[in-house]
Amino acid sequence: DANISRIYFDLAGAATDEAIESLLTITEPSHILYGSDYPYVAAPALIGAKKALEGRLAAHGLAPEDILTNNAKSLFNLQ
Repeated sequence: DANISRIYFDLAGAATDEAIESLLTITEPSHILYGSDYPYVAAPALIGAKKALEGRLAAHGLAPEDILTNNAKSLFNLQ
């Protein structure tokens, strides 16, 4: 469906490889964002999850800085 590809998706929490793969089948990488869920998740847990996510994103051929920062900047015209 063309409409679902226009939605922006959030990888809050601990995104799995399966979640990333699924998102890549329905939308463009530019529509995938990162939300930390802070303050509902403790900062030390978020730091570990972010590092693991960076590795998973790179393994899927995605630029971690795009998902973690650049896509949101583009969406909200902050660049």
